[in-house]
Amino acid sequence: MAALPNGLATFAPREGRLPVDPLGRMRQPLASAQRAVANARARAADTPSRGLVAPLSTARDRLVARLATVHDAVRAATGLAKELPGFLGTQQPRRYLVGAQNLAELRGTGGLIGAISVMTVDDGAVELADFRSVGTLTRNAPEALPAPSPDFAARYARYDAGTHGSNINMTPHVPTAAKALERLYAAVEGREVHGTILVDPVLFEALVQLTGPVTVPGVGELAADEVVDFVTRQQYALLGDRPDRKQLLGEVAKSTLEAFLDGAGDPRRAVAVLGEAVRDGHLRVHAADEGEQAALAAAGVAGTLGDPAGDYLAVIA
Repeated sequence: MAALPNGLATFAPREGRLPVDPLGRMRQPLASAQRAVANARARAADTPSRGLVAPLSTARDRLVARLATVHDAVRAATGLAKELPGFLGTQQPRRYLVGAQNLAELRGTGGLIGAISVMTVDDGAVELADFRSVGTLTRNAPEALPAPSPDFAARYARYDAGTHGSNINMTPHVPTAAKALERLYAAVEGREVHGTILVDPVLFEALVQLTGPVTVPGVGELAADEVVDFVTRQQYALLGDRPDRKQLLGEVAKSTLEAFLDGAGDPRRAVAVLGEAVRDGHLRVHAADEGEQAALAAAGVAGTLGDPAGDYLAVIA
């Protein structure tokens, strides 16, 4: 495609910057593709569905289903191309909470949020502040905060989830947990953020596989096959319940994320790594902006739960 001469590698980060201009170049081609796929889908759906021999009926059904899948994918990509530039700070600098989850202590969205940072994005340029223990929010939290939803209050108020950072993501619905964390941060720090990004050790491992070993302050060099074991087991053995254990989680998170943002590794693989992390639930993103959040949800990045008409079962952990 002329708009992407280097393919998906065009979207890989470089020198601490996420590419913004290619997203703008993709809006028109994607909009055209969406119209074409929608037309093909409608034509396929209008073909006769009865009185067909079995092989033809099966082929028709497969085509209709396949076109529906392609249509949803192109529509999601179109939404991202439209909304991500704003998310990446093209109109004004954006500030996002980054929560490092530890899968050794399970919570609804994945793992306990042990450490947090603030990521500033200005026209694609990313700056990641030092991580700190989420306990710094808990210790300075007000006695109570408005719940992000009635369901959150009914289910998790008994655990002080709205003001206790370690319990704030007991809900498996990422947007709700993110809103609660954003409200807690604003109440303690006096500044609002534009959203939340949740990451975990499985993502860190995938990033280190891409970038090569990273040097973590206070730890030394970590290879890809050491990351998950260190975060989920070794650091507990080394530090127990000491407060600096969560700080160490943050150091691992910052080292791996910064190596990735600097562009280490194969750029063609970088985008695939993020896609796999989203698919497997190890990277979740919430945006306060409704349009951006809708685009993230359509792309499967938002960590929303289904809202079916009938019974519903979701395996959380």
